[in-house]
Amino acid sequence: MSAKFIIVSMCLVVAVIFFLAVTDQQILSDGRDFYQHEHVHEPSNVRNIKNNHTPRPKKVMKERNHSGQLGNAISHAETSCMDGTFMPRGSQPYVLLLSAPGSGNTWLRYLIESLTGVYTGSMYRDTRLLNGGFLGESEPPRSGRVIVVKTHSTDMHEKADGVLLLIRDPYSALTADFKRIAAGGNHTGIISSNIFNSEHWSMYARWAARRWQQTIQKGLEMSAAKRLVVYYEDLLEDLPEELRRVAHFLNATLREERLQCTMLHREGNFHRQPYSMPFDSFKENVVILAVDSAIRNARKTMERYGGPKMRSYERNLQMVSDKIMKLYVNDTINECTFCNRLVH
Repeated sequence: MSAKFIIVSMCLVVAVIFFLAVTDQQILSDGRDFYQHEHVHEPSNVRNIKNNHTPRPKKVMKERNHSGQLGNAISHAETSCMDGTFMPRGSQPYVLLLSAPGSGNTWLRYLIESLTGVYTGSMYRDTRLLNGGFLGESEPPRSGRVIVVKTHSTDMHEKADGVLLLIRDPYSALTADFKRIAAGGNHTGIISSNIFNSEHWSMYARWAARRWQQTIQKGLEMSAAKRLVVYYEDLLEDLPEELRRVAHFLNATLREERLQCTMLHREGNFHRQPYSMPFDSFKENVVILAVDSAIRNARKTMERYGGPKMRSYERNLQMVSDKIMKLYVNDTINECTFCNRLVH
C-alpha cells in the first residue's frame, strides 16, 4: 500500500469526521431553546437546565383491556404526553392557576402540561420545580408563552384573562403545606409527625385557615374574562371528566391519546407519598373552629357568586353561631407573627 494512498485515505476520514461534527452541531443549534430564535437574554443557569433537560420520567401504571392484554393504543399512549413546548411570545392569554398552598397546584400543573403539551408558568421561579422539569418556572408570568400561571397570592389587583381556581379540603391543604414548610420547601419531603404537636402548628393552622378563605374569595372577586372552579377531590374521583373541563376552559385541543397517556402517568414526580399520623393534628377546638369558620365564609362567597356547590368540609357537627366562630378567629389570628415568612 503506497504512502500516497494512505495519506489520501486519512484525509477522507478527517473530512468525514469534520462533516459529521458540523452537521451534529447544526442539528443541536436548530433544536435549542426558543430564546436563541427570539434573541431574548436568558440566565446561563436556566439555559443549562433547559439544554440538558430530558422529559420528566413518569410513573407508568399499566392498564389492561377486557381480554387482559395490553392493547396497542395503551402502549402508544404511554409516551404520547411526555413532550412539552412554549407557545410563541404573546400568543397565550394570561390565565392564573390560583389556589391556597397545599391544594395540589403543582399536581394540576403537571396534569395540564401532560394533557396539552404546553408548559405552565409560575410567579415564584421555584428552582426545585425548574430542575424537576417545570421549565415554565423561568418564564416571566406575562410572557404569553405558557398556558396557565401558578399563584397563591391574594394581594393581586391586576386583571387576568382567566382564573382557574383550585380548592381542596382546608384540613388536608393546611396539613400538606405545613409538611412542605417543615421539609424546607421540599414538595415531596417526609417529616416527623411531632411537628404537629408544636405551638407553631396551632398558630399556623389558624392563620392559614383565613388565608385559604381569602384565596377563594379573591379568585371569585377578581376581574376576569372567564373563571373555572375545580375541586381537588373531584380530580381524585373523576380525573378524565375534570381534565376535559380544564381543557375546554383553557381552549386547548383535547387529544384522546394525550388524555389516556396522562391518566397512565397521573401521579407525576412532585406528589408527596401519603403516610398516616398516629394522632389527629386538628385536636384543638380553637383550630377546628377557625377552620370551620373559614369554610363557612368561603361557602357563602361561593353561593353569592353562583359557583359550584362546596363540599361539607366542616368537622364541627354542632352548629356553632357565626358570632362565636369569628370571636375565636379574631382573638388568635394575629398571634402567628412568623407565618408570612414561611409561605410564598
